[in-house]
Amino acid sequence: MNQTDDQADPTTHKVPVLIVGGSLVGLSTSLFLGRLGVRHTLVERHAGTSIHPRGRGNNVRTMELFRTAGVEPGIREAAATLDDNHGILQT
Repeated sequence: MNQTDDQADPTTHKVPVLIVGGSLVGLSTSLFLGRLGVRHTLVERHAGTSIHPRGRGNNVRTMELFRTAGVEPGIREAAATLDDNHGILQT
């Protein structure tokens, strides 16, 4: 049996698209590519989410795109937690 270098190396993984970074942009890109059936891999160096805020909100066009993806209600529900406290989440 003759294997190519890619088959011999178990760490090799080929996909058409590599997304580097699990920020809002990377995660959104992954969401939309997945909905289109495009194979991709997202890599992120951090094991979890940041404890610090990374953004203040989403603009109208972003929410329109999230609506088409079916995730707008979840975003609005999560954001409602911050409404009464000037956008600050206290635990």
